Amino acid sequence: MSLRIVDLDNDRHDQGGRCVKRHRWAAVAPLFLLLLVLRPWAIARGADESPTIKSVMKVAFKDGLARKVATGKATAQEQGEFLKLSQALQKLTPPQGDAESWSEKTKGLVDAVQAVVDKKDEGPALLRAATNCMVCHDIHKPK
Repeated sequence: MSLRIVDLDNDRHDQGGRCVKRHRWAAVAPLFLLLLVLRPWAIARGADESPTIKSVMKVAFKDGLARKVATGKATAQEQGEFLKLSQALQKLTPPQGDAESWSEKTKGLVDAVQAVVDKKDEGPALLRAATNCMVCHDIHKPK
């Protein structure tokens, strides 16, 4: 009969004396590698997809980016992102209503965002007027 000396440090070894940390790393490493491989694919895929009105509205308005830009709390990067989203919205076709009205309203939005980005005094007031939801939704959003 032989006595076996067991390490009392249970955090690093299991009952068989094997190093648990090594096993944890072996389980987690493939997940990190998978993320590294899939990330460029996801970025490239996102760049190829054209935005929809719904996706622009979610990021620009529902998530609060427009409010941040209008109140002056947005960073320069966030202002640039909002400008790009507004320009993307301008290029889309409205689900209903007159295309000329859509073009006029989205051009007003882009001009207002550009005024904020350029730090013009009238920029925030123009942006608040251009981001009045019901002005566009009454005409262009399906019921």
